[in-house]
Amino acid sequence: MKRYILAYPSSEDILIAQWNRVNNERKALDVLTGLCLGILADGETNSREARFLHNWVLQTSSLLPDQIADPLLSILDELSKEKDLTEVQNKNLCQILQQILGVSADTNIPRNHNPATDLIFDLIEDPESFDISGLEIVISGQFSFGRKSQVLAEILAFGGLPRDEAPTGKTKILLVGCHGSNQWTTSLMGSKAEKVLERRSKGQEILILKESDFFAFLKNREKPALCSINNVVTENEIMSLPFLGKTFVITGTLSIDRDEMKAFIESKGGKVSGSVSAKTSYVLAGEGGGSKRDKAEKLGVTILDEEGLEKLLK
Repeated sequence: MKRYILAYPSSEDILIAQWNRVNNERKALDVLTGLCLGILADGETNSREARFLHNWVLQTSSLLPDQIADPLLSILDELSKEKDLTEVQNKNLCQILQQILGVSADTNIPRNHNPATDLIFDLIEDPESFDISGLEIVISGQFSFGRKSQVLAEILAFGGLPRDEAPTGKTKILLVGCHGSNQWTTSLMGSKAEKVLERRSKGQEILILKESDFFAFLKNREKPALCSINNVVTENEIMSLPFLGKTFVITGTLSIDRDEMKAFIESKGGKVSGSVSAKTSYVLAGEGGGSKRDKAEKLGVTILDEEGLEKLLK
């Protein structure tokens, strides 16, 4: 006769589970507060904000109190379907967000109250015509998809120009990984997102996409022919490009011809520029170096010799 022993969770496991849930509920309310502040900061709402908030509340409703989630969803279910909000719809949404925050309609909410309140993820409005080929894509955060090198390789495989550094004047997309990062679960954000928002405020068009939307889009696309800057490569080779997303400047006299070194760096996924700037990742300096070395030191750019380049490869 078989005996069965029923396994019950220990009191310690129960306490840990309860603490985790309470902690996640607190984080969810913290994020919602930041979103409400951001939407109300300019005094009005729009359909894009309504759609984003609707999706977010649907995904997080289990962690929100019913007295908050239910009225929010009741109004957002309708507003998220609209292309443009009427004056009445805008007023209704503002009122419920003000109720959540516990503020009145005449309360002045400064935009610098919390930098993260400006961060509303964009949606890919027209997936059929959306193409990342040739677009500079900056990545930020930790990714459920995998290591950053895998994310960079996947972007490159679809023809994008990945960058794991600060956004530039050519940046078109900020791709945010939200896995396991306290910055994205407590209404905070990193310097890359702050710089993107600063550039957007000055008129530069940059999409802010979360990884779930981005990789869901790529899943339905066919990969183009895989290529690096100069050579056609296999997918396995892409995964082993150590300089992917890095910008180098070469200066001084090296042990090999400068064009050969340039080709070598590019074969490893790097980009070689002719001038040093704050966007430069590394300066590879041989004997001499002159003004480029001096400028790199002034800007705090890392300077490597050939031995340092070999160590970087490892």
